[in-house]
Amino acid sequence: MLESKLTQLKTEIIEFSNLILDMFKNSIKYIFLKQPDGLKKIIEEQEPKANNYEISLEESCIYISAQYNPKAYDLRFIFCVLKMSNDFERIADHAVNIAQSGLYLIEKNPMLIHNYKTDIDYLFKLADNMLTGSITSFIEENAPKAKILCGLDQEVDKYKSKTYKKIIDEIKTTPSNIEDYLHLERIVNNIERIADLSTNICEDIIFLYEARIIKHHKDEQL
Repeated sequence: MLESKLTQLKTEIIEFSNLILDMFKNSIKYIFLKQPDGLKKIIEEQEPKANNYEISLEESCIYISAQYNPKAYDLRFIFCVLKMSNDFERIADHAVNIAQSGLYLIEKNPMLIHNYKTDIDYLFKLADNMLTGSITSFIEENAPKAKILCGLDQEVDKYKSKTYKKIIDEIKTTPSNIEDYLHLERIVNNIERIADLSTNICEDIIFLYEARIIKHHKDEQL
């Protein structure tokens, strides 16, 4: 019975992952396509679904833990799903933030989107690679791949800092457009936060499949 419950749990967390991947990818796609209706769908329809998934998974994890008293790997699996669910909900929130700022810029300053398309697209591809890869690592039980993905976070941070400097320099020359640039900065910041959360997921996957903690440079056998 426990095995079937864990299988159901894995199915549901994978469904949740598909939703948040769709939200993240579309938040950027619809900004570039300048399609506000697509962005509104993320905010109005998909975010409530993400919230419901998190609540459902949390309830399932608590129930299974109380009912079956899982041990070792099974307990780690439930712990991992619980943490992933929380991170997925936060990723959904970041996708909503991106969509909201995209809506603003499409209406107020679409040229700014065009001017920063290369920067946003590069950051997005890095973060998307990390998020997609972390989910694939979980499904495939591939901890070595998760370890490699953790290293991409530094590249995201480096490029984010470079983009921030570019934004700040332009604010100095055109201070009248500061609100537009703050929305641009919000998009960049939320992409970076999704990359951070993807790193968290990778760390949890390593804990799940190798029973090792690497967070904060720990490497302890449990």
